Amino acid sequence: MQPGRSRLEEVIRRHGENLFLIFTLGALAPLFFYETEFNKPFIFSFKYLSAPVLGVFFYISLTKMPAWNQEIGRVKALAWTFLCAAIFVLLSGGYVIAINALFGPQKNLIIEGVVSDLTVTRGSRGKSYHIAVEDSETHEIKKLVTTKREIELFRVGDHYAVTWKVGSLGILYKAR
Repeated sequence: MQPGRSRLEEVIRRHGENLFLIFTLGALAPLFFYETEFNKPFIFSFKYLSAPVLGVFFYISLTKMPAWNQEIGRVKALAWTFLCAAIFVLLSGGYVIAINALFGPQKNLIIEGVVSDLTVTRGSRGKSYHIAVEDSETHEIKKLVTTKREIELFRVGDHYAVTWKVGSLGILYKAR
């Protein structure tokens, strides 16, 4: 261990990139196995995880990584810490999907209503398919991430009645 560095700082310097890669791959995996209500897992992540993650990241940066802070300067260290924490919170959405679907009570829910919009967008992972359904009872519009196969079955104005699940975190999902 180099002088002035804590053990945690040594671990992060030595293994940080690999740990980040493993965390990222783990966060992306659930996106390929589950469909969800559009952006709900990521909103959940920002709502409930932002403050604790920022707190932990800044605590580690300011108290456990003094050599790093000194090497790159306090302002740059704070900016990097904030950026890393924000990316961590964003990627946590994938873990929220997995926890929501795999743990705790699950409840079937039939989403029934009229298709109000069909959207295909291009993103970094290829095409993304969204179907908006106006709920028959609440008249709330639910924007659902879905598959190409399912979106081809519907047209705007069609009746939609598909069973989804409400997971342990209250987020709608279904297996692909």
